[in-house]
Amino acid sequence: MGNSSKKYQAVPAKILGDLVSYDPETGLFTWKRRSPEMFQDGKQDASVICKRWNSRFAGKPALTANDGKGYRAGHILGVGIPAHRVAWAISNGSWPMGHIDHINGDRGDNRISNLRVVTSTENNRNKAINKNNTSGVTGVTWSKSRRKWIAQIHIGKIGKALGGFDRVEDAIAARKNAETRYGFHENHGRKP
Repeated sequence: MGNSSKKYQAVPAKILGDLVSYDPETGLFTWKRRSPEMFQDGKQDASVICKRWNSRFAGKPALTANDGKGYRAGHILGVGIPAHRVAWAISNGSWPMGHIDHINGDRGDNRISNLRVVTSTENNRNKAINKNNTSGVTGVTWSKSRRKWIAQIHIGKIGKALGGFDRVEDAIAARKNAETRYGFHENHGRKP
């Protein structure tokens, strides 16, 4: 999930650890008990609201909703926040500046060892293979008109032809060499 919506930054990163417990080894979150001071809005009895909240949520899994794209998320202080950004903020003391890449490609795996801050370009260099791919390798396609295997790579928004090949193995080798040359992550093109 990108950082296009920064509404989550309205929640100060320094208080996240007071609200949720994060296990960096498992990537899982648990709601912490809250005190009545956290519920003072002047309209209702804070101790009643607090007791109700703690009996319903304290000690239970937090940030477990699936956002429809495979990311875990939830609401903290009424603000929708992706779990991977909370993991990063708790572990580092501030909100991440940039995209968070799930290194192994599993968007639900929020272990801190699986997360890294990247640019949009870097994030695109660690993508799974497109589900419509027929060659088994990103950037390698069969050209009926040329009767060749075509290898290509995109660097930013610019497509770069790597050549046409009689053997698919040669097209794959050309693509893999280009990925290394242009700094693609070793997991790029993995099966989804």
